Amino acid sequence: MIRVAAWSGAIALAVGTFLLVTHETIVEKEGTGADRAILLWIAGLRTPRLTAVMVDLTALGSPTLVVLFTLVTFAILAVLRDGRGAAHLAVASVYPSDVVSGGSLGTAWALILAAGIAVTVGRGGN
Repeated sequence: MIRVAAWSGAIALAVGTFLLVTHETIVEKEGTGADRAILLWIAGLRTPRLTAVMVDLTALGSPTLVVLFTLVTFAILAVLRDGRGAAHLAVASVYPSDVVSGGSLGTAWALILAAGIAVTVGRGGN
């Protein structure tokens, strides 16, 4: 019961703070000087190369982001010592058209059989 009260209080405090800051920023136009100063400072740091990198990272389907997610996932699997998961990720990374989009099923079946994964096709899973 105390946990519920603590979480409810924390949520009420967060919502109240958000509403207060929003009201001061939008209605009373306070705090815009600090926002503008921060934005101008960040804009001064910007270079064409950095802008291109940031635009690439914000595009969720970009190759850069896919590579970053893959590397982070490999790192997590390495820390967890999950060799099978790392092998699956490696296969999906090396043969994405075969495994993900169903390009050449022959290659996918060869990889499955080479990995020694039991395959029950057409037997209803028995």
